[in-house]
Amino acid sequence: MMPVARARTTKVLKVLLWVGLGVALWGGLAWWTNHDEAGKCGDDMMRPGDVCNTISSGGGSSATYEEALQNHQDLLLLDKVVTGGGVAVFVLSAAGLILVTFTQRERGAS
Repeated sequence: MMPVARARTTKVLKVLLWVGLGVALWGGLAWWTNHDEAGKCGDDMMRPGDVCNTISSGGGSSATYEEALQNHQDLLLLDKVVTGGGVAVFVLSAAGLILVTFTQRERGAS
């Protein structure tokens, strides 16, 4: 690999490393803060059969306990996917940096 291409590859891998770490931390934080919100309507806990009515400037909405629980489970799944994706990008870019560094040292020793 030419020195310019190696430098560019290293720079891209470093950016991906930091982006992956940031996404993993952001997803993990979202997962952590949302893990205990199941079945809540505002600050009150809902029970099966309850309906949560919300009013906002754009209108209002209502959701049953079951719908709120399903929405919460979907949100937790999204948080897990974001965290896993960030970890995967972090690990793969770290492995790429190690490989680029190792091959650069091997060629430099020859």
